[in-house]
Amino acid sequence: MTARLPWLVRLVRSLPAPARHAATVALGKSLFERAMAFQGGCCARPTVVLSFDCDFPVDVEQLPALARLLQDRNLRGSFAVVGQWVERWPEAHRAVIECGHEMINHSHTHPNLRHRAYDFADSPEFTERRFEDMSFEEQLGEIRLCHEAVRDHLGVVMQGCRLPHFGNLDAEQAYALLRELGYGFSTSIVAILAPSLGAPYAPVDGIVEIPVAGCPRHPFVAFDTWHCLVKDGGRHAGPGQFLALMREALVSSQRHVGLLNLYFDPKDVTGNADFAVFLDLLAAGDARVATYAELLSD
Repeated sequence: MTARLPWLVRLVRSLPAPARHAATVALGKSLFERAMAFQGGCCARPTVVLSFDCDFPVDVEQLPALARLLQDRNLRGSFAVVGQWVERWPEAHRAVIECGHEMINHSHTHPNLRHRAYDFADSPEFTERRFEDMSFEEQLGEIRLCHEAVRDHLGVVMQGCRLPHFGNLDAEQAYALLRELGYGFSTSIVAILAPSLGAPYAPVDGIVEIPVAGCPRHPFVAFDTWHCLVKDGGRHAGPGQFLALMREALVSSQRHVGLLNLYFDPKDVTGNADFAVFLDLLAAGDARVATYAELLSD
């Protein structure tokens, strides 16, 4: 499949990191559009997945309000949850289930959460060791403990996983982890780095990878609120910028009948006016909004 990729995408993917970054800044919009066109038609109709990474306690605090925000618009989301927070605050997570949303595995402690420059991430209880530096047995323990926490505290048997740290894992080992728990899907790679450029694909037998959308201006970076609104003040945090990019990504997926697999942090979007407007657009629009399980049931 790689040989069929658009020539511009192949060229930029082949560049060393500094040159690739420069090319992405200059050609980001064109790269995003080519990737969406390549994977277009993978769904019967334009499809959006709204997923949320519940990494920090401040994210967990927002879960009941966020779950209702979606439910009020008849939208269903997919929540990547951390096992230790499920154990500590089961009621906040139960609100997600009661509103009809999906849960997926995001590890038990989410290794390497600590970031001293941000108050919500500067806690000694957050680990600094990276997930990919752990042994297979340690990684499996992270995934298994989260699975058990959600099953035991919420009565939910999860079917898929988002592994920590996009694109930094050995693929063969990562999918072996999922096989150990009988999972059927992963959503752990940025679209433009996938052989499908965003469409779901089967990297190994029995596992479907559902790539996460990249930023419409920086497609080698996940289109998340960390990139857009938080890190170093946010790359797209100016008035209306975040909403404009969400609209642009949605229009592109509609034009090419593609998949737009978005993920956000609950702490950043629950009270965000741009995000509420975007949800209203989805609720009133023609694009299908699906969970991962619904997407894979087609």
